[in-house]
Amino acid sequence: MKLKASIVITSLIGFILFLVIFIVVRNIKRTDVVFFSVGLFMLLFLDVIWLVNYGSQGPVLQFILVFFSFLILLFQKKHHLVITVIILLNVIGLYVLESKLPDITGSYSDAQARLDDSYSGLMISIL
Repeated sequence: MKLKASIVITSLIGFILFLVIFIVVRNIKRTDVVFFSVGLFMLLFLDVIWLVNYGSQGPVLQFILVFFSFLILLFQKKHHLVITVIILLNVIGLYVLESKLPDITGSYSDAQARLDDSYSGLMISIL
């Protein structure tokens, strides 16, 4: 699969950052603070991936849905409304950004590249 260098580099940076976060927070006793911090960082990282991976044309919106489901399962019910509002505001922000600046995300070179990226993203999100 032909991926843009920015996608590969962003994914590598994300892996390194999450590895560092794991090493730093693995012994912290306040799991709620860790979960919220990692959750917010992950949401920001998904926004960066969304930006370099063709916005709404790419598969990242599926990852945001999977991420939202994961957060709902991870956190207590009293946090669900806050999580839902944050995710909704984030998606609305991405929509407004792409609506106002349609060229910010770029576009696929051809229909086959979009198809390959969409299905590989779906398979990764299932895993």
